Order: sequence, then structure tokens, then C-alpha cells
Amino acid sequence: MYSYGKIISETNQKEVIFGREQEMVKNHADGYSFRIDKWSRLKRFLILGSESNSYYVTAKEITRENAHSALDCIREDGKKTIDICVQVSQEGIAPKNDPAIFAMALCASMGDDQTRRYAFKSLNKVCRIGTHIFMFVEYVTMFRGWGRGLRSGIANWYNSMPIDKLIYQTIKYPRRKVGSQTWSHRDLLRKSHPTTNDVIRNAVYNYIAQKELEHYEELKVFSVVEQLEDYSVKKLYDKIIEYKLPREVIAEKCNKNLNEAKIWEALLYSGMPMTAMIRNLGKMTNVGLLKTGTDDTVQYIIKELTNQDRLQKSRIHPINLMSAFKIYHQGHGNKGKLVWHPITQICDALDEAFYMSFKYIEPTNLRYSINLDVSGSMWWDKCMGLDGFTDAEIAGVMALSTAKSETRYDINAFTRNYIKTQISPKMRIDMVMEEMNKLSQQMGATDCAVPMIYALKNKIKYDVFIIYTDNETWVGDIHPSEALKKYRDKMGTDAKLIVCATRSTNFSIADPKDKGMLDIGGFDSSAPTIISEFARGNI
Repeated sequence: MYSYGKIISETNQKEVIFGREQEMVKNHADGYSFRIDKWSRLKRFLILGSESNSYYVTAKEITRENAHSALDCIREDGKKTIDICVQVSQEGIAPKNDPAIFAMALCASMGDDQTRRYAFKSLNKVCRIGTHIFMFVEYVTMFRGWGRGLRSGIANWYNSMPIDKLIYQTIKYPRRKVGSQTWSHRDLLRKSHPTTNDVIRNAVYNYIAQKELEHYEELKVFSVVEQLEDYSVKKLYDKIIEYKLPREVIAEKCNKNLNEAKIWEALLYSGMPMTAMIRNLGKMTNVGLLKTGTDDTVQYIIKELTNQDRLQKSRIHPINLMSAFKIYHQGHGNKGKLVWHPITQICDALDEAFYMSFKYIEPTNLRYSINLDVSGSMWWDKCMGLDGFTDAEIAGVMALSTAKSETRYDINAFTRNYIKTQISPKMRIDMVMEEMNKLSQQMGATDCAVPMIYALKNKIKYDVFIIYTDNETWVGDIHPSEALKKYRDKMGTDAKLIVCATRSTNFSIADPKDKGMLDIGGFDSSAPTIISEFARGNI
């Protein structure tokens, strides 16, 4: 007998699931996945960015797609769009602030009057430092001119900043090149004309615009900065400590002194920000400030890196700690000629800091199948815009954030086949990356249904499947969402599926109509908590 139902219900991944034609979209590998809604895509973009090519499509195409989607969000609800940008930026959910700044520029340019006003009112929550405001201005002036709204918005950014922070930003970021344009505080003040009754603030503005120093005692730091190149190393050391001068000031005024261990000692102990510290571990080792694991300075850095309160307050993204570990451990940067001999204890502290950057998770005691897509497209460089990192490498390390807090889990990989791995949260980050790179030899076509198919075939009971993927699935005979439903039916369980996306595309293998499936865009310190709460049934 001809089976009409079977013919209609059995669709491969290059076909649309019957009855879901309006909900599915062709991915970049010509397979079909579920279209995610514009708000989910906005958050994916803010977290993952789109500055690098994927295996199938260029960065330019991805950026245009995301910009159009963000514009749809702005037109529907500009205030909600801005609030999401602020949340992602304020909570350190993304490893880079650039996408949030770009989206704010779109809101300030393309939104209605109410949206534009709200964007400028919220500007200092996303653009917190000089580099951020220069980037915002570069983006926003691509879409609009210097009208009253923009002038007022930039003026308010300067007027609302605490005076001590304004002085710090002025000396740390006097100018920055963004794209092909160089912007300075002088440029922005001359265009925005901020007005205030605060005489000290006016004196700061006057110094920036005219280089005329008034109220010398209150603003003595400006005079000190102007004379830095004339100071001896000892005097420079004292001034850094006294005025808490940042590295950027030394680089601007007397760059040769950044080869002196004594100067780095002053920078470190005068309150170097956490982000600056992890970025400069290699340099501090190179110049001899950090020599052995027994050094007091090395012990100070270890203590700082493993200070959970400071990690949380610094908004250090787990991916940035992973990047810091990889670069420091390899003994050279991804660019330039700087080399150093890494200190084991610092590598260990960075590894510990990576796990500490996640919020504490109470174990669920559920059974997890953690699965890493290692197909060809996952080995494309610059995942999340980071040089030297592939989607597969980052997925491999991030998978440990769940395994670290659970006891019942398997971590394996897949292409169109299931691949057993030896990956364990007891491994250090470098060991995990080494294991992941071994898997690159098995790269092939993508079938995200494989984890469920394998578990069903071998009668393995899981409560939760987690899949790290770029969602470019195409080769399977059954869609991943349908494979999960089949697994549930045959195994008599209500297993859940959590999909962690590595690229800011507009599709997912998770069925949005199935309450037991969840799509997460990117990786941040809250992702393991979301995974845990969804697994418990609290989301």
C-alpha cells in the first residue's frame, strides 16, 4: 500500500518540514533550518558580531543582513532595541562592545524622534570610554549629519561624565583612528559645544580645545602628562603612581620607556584595569617584570586573576580570558614580534579565571549529551571576531562550562558521523584546544541530527542534548528537531535540546514552537546558568 503519510512526513535536511514552509529558511549550506525572530537575531548579532567571514558567506553579507534585521527591530520598538543594547553592553555579555555601539548609532540615526532621543539619553551606558564615543560618532555620521540632536547627545555625554573620569578619558584616549577617520576629543567638543556652569569642567574643555591650562592645581595632571618625555625612569615611576597614569599615556608620550620593567611595575600597582592586565601579561614577562612563579609580582597577578569579585566587576568576558590564556601560553602574540617565556602559574591562574568568570551553578544531576560540531565550516577563523580562534575551538572550551558543574555528561563531536572524544573539564584550556585540533582531521559535511540518532541507535538515555554549531546543517536524512522528537517517542523521555550558535545568522536547528528546544546566540558568563535553568524546566 502506498504510504502517503510516510512520504510527506519524512523529509531530509534539504527539504522543508511539511507544514512549516513559512517558518523555515534555507541556510548558507542550502539546508533548511528554522528562521529565528528578529529580536533573537539582534541579540545574536550584539554578542557574536559579524566582522569576520564564515565558511559560506562574507562578513559584508552577514553585516548587511544583521543591519537590516536590527532596523526592523528599531522600527517596531526603538526603546526595546536600545534597552537590549544597554543590557548586552552593561552586563559584559559580549566579548566586544562594537556591535552594540553600531546598533546604538542605527537607533540614533534611523529611529523616530522618540527613539533618537532615548538613544542619546542612554549613550553613556554603552559608550563608557573615549574609544567608544569615537566609534559611535564614526558610525552615526555615516547615516546622518551633525544636527541639533547629535550635537546635544555628544555634549550630554561629556557633561554627564564625572569630572575625574573625564580627565582620565582625556589623557588616556586623546584620539583614535576608527576605520579611515581619526577622531579626537577636540573634534567632538568643537562640533558639539557643550555648555556648563562647572568652572573645572569648562577648564577641562578649554584645555582639550585650546591647550590652555587654567585651575592649575586641580588640573595639574595635564601639565605632568605634557612633560613625561623629559622625566627619568625613576621620576616617571613616581608620577605614574601619584597620578595613576595608564599605559596609553606612556605609549603616547614616551613609548621607549615601555621596555622598562620598573615602568610596568608602576602601571601594574597603580591600579591597572583587569582587561589591560590580561592583555599585557606577555609584555610584562618580556621586559622581565614577571620572571618566575615565586616572584611577589607574579603572586600579585595570580591573586588578582582569581579574585571573583574583581572579575565580575570588570565585565571580563569568558572568551577574552580564553584568548588571553591561548596567547600567553603560546609565548607570542598573533601579530608583531613580541615573544616571552610563559610562566606556568600564570597560565593556571588564567585557566582558573576562565571558569570563575561564570556564575556559580547548582548541579542539576541530569544526564547531558554535549556535542561539538566539527564539520568543515566550524574551522573557519575569527570566531566572534577573534584572531586565531575557530568556531570549533571556542565551542570545545565553552562546552566545559556545563561539564564543570555537572557529573553526568558525555562530550563528543560530530560531522555526518558521531566521533568519541577524550575532552574533560579537568583538562587545561590548551589541552582542550589540542584535542579539538586533532578532530579537525575528521572534518566533513554537517548533520546536526547525528547526536540524537546515535543516542537512539545505542539506547542511551539523556535528559538534555546540547549542540554547539553554526547551524549550517544540510546532509542528514532527517531534521535535527524531528530526530529529537523521534528520540523522545522511542525512548519514552521528554529530552530537551539546547543549541548554542557560533555565528550571527538568522536560522537555528531548534524548533521555536517546541518548548523543549532552546536557541542561545553566542557564549557569555550567563549561558551556563541559562542552560541549567532550561534543563530544570524553569525557563
